[in-house]
Amino acid sequence: MVKLSKHDQPYNLTHPLSHLPPNYNFELKKVLSTITRHKIRKVGLQLPDGLLKYSTILSDAIESNTGARVITLADVVYGACCVDTDADVELIVHYGHSCIVGSGGMKVLYVFVDVFFESDHLERMVRRMIDDDCGGRRGCGKDGESRGCGKDRESCRDGESRKCCKDGESRGCGKDGECRGCGKNNNSNNNNSNNDNSNINNANLTNDNLTNANLNNPPNITVLGTVQYRHIVYKLNKMFNLPSYQVKPLSTGEVLGCTSPKLKTTTVIFISDGRFHLESLMIANPTAQFYRYCPFNKRMYREHYDHERMYAVRAQQRGAFLRAQRVGIINGTLGAQGNSRIVRNVHDALVRMGKEVYVFNMEEVKESNLRFAFVEGYVQVCCPRLSIDWGHLYGTFMLCAYEVFNEKIQAMDFYSKEEVQPWNNH
Repeated sequence: MVKLSKHDQPYNLTHPLSHLPPNYNFELKKVLSTITRHKIRKVGLQLPDGLLKYSTILSDAIESNTGARVITLADVVYGACCVDTDADVELIVHYGHSCIVGSGGMKVLYVFVDVFFESDHLERMVRRMIDDDCGGRRGCGKDGESRGCGKDRESCRDGESRKCCKDGESRGCGKDGECRGCGKNNNSNNNNSNNDNSNINNANLTNDNLTNANLNNPPNITVLGTVQYRHIVYKLNKMFNLPSYQVKPLSTGEVLGCTSPKLKTTTVIFISDGRFHLESLMIANPTAQFYRYCPFNKRMYREHYDHERMYAVRAQQRGAFLRAQRVGIINGTLGAQGNSRIVRNVHDALVRMGKEVYVFNMEEVKESNLRFAFVEGYVQVCCPRLSIDWGHLYGTFMLCAYEVFNEKIQAMDFYSKEEVQPWNNH
């Protein structure tokens, strides 16, 4: 990786910035400063498919301001695991992901591409969900007493009025004592929809008193997301006094498709425009409830994962593995997916099981590359999701490394540095 310093050299960015989305932070000044400071003459750009359309604009900006030659790497980028440290360049600028592995002798600059959006709408939705979650501990009770706000139901710690009703109609604090968050009166909206792909209605919520800093007992909710939205995740968890989670080397609140925290909270609000990374969190926390907020259409979706089907398929695959005598180990050579230490650990475990072992190096795992008559099935050291999502489609068993060592868990800790395991990639 490269060391950063303050960039004070002026660059001509008027043209490229006018062609890039204003709410996407490509950190062009940092990129140009790094290239100039290290006197880089050959730069490689790596972008995921969603950002690839901006590569020509970024290339023009780099070449016109530094004179360096820019090459956009054409291989598919699934994540930071695909960082190509063998490319014939002096510096790789990797967009859209955080650093999860070492880069050897190659200089690699990671640009998260923070995506900014007006978060007021999301804040109101989080406020609504917190009120619903904490209804039994704060605001309303069956006996009409105030909970979490003082001895009588008309007073709160902060001196604001809180009205509580026997039927749970009103909940929340307001300076004028109006109902907020639930009920039948005019200032509440109880039209929540928790089905798949349904929007959680929050039209009648206001921005007043959104902060939750005075809570002694934080709600059983947390906010997580992909690295592009880490600033919003941090803001919301701090604003509402919600618990934060981190799996090093990831940023606080960041989730990867193969690396997720184990949660103590029962409800998760996940900020992303897709499900892949969220599914990692769902696999690792099968008892939690998940809501995905899409910042592009400003909708909240109740998300589900078919754990029973996944467990059944994985048990079937592992059963075939246990019956097999000749097993292949696939070491992924795409970027930093493979790991010789994991391969050795798996190899030794298979030998102890009395199996005949063959090791293959593959950049891409295709069914056409697996048709070896002398191999009954495979254990892949590439990506756990390859097995979980598509392993049953290869015509033979395709296990993750951790499934060799433990049949009772679905570990989403492939790049985790929290605990050393024989299947960790670090």
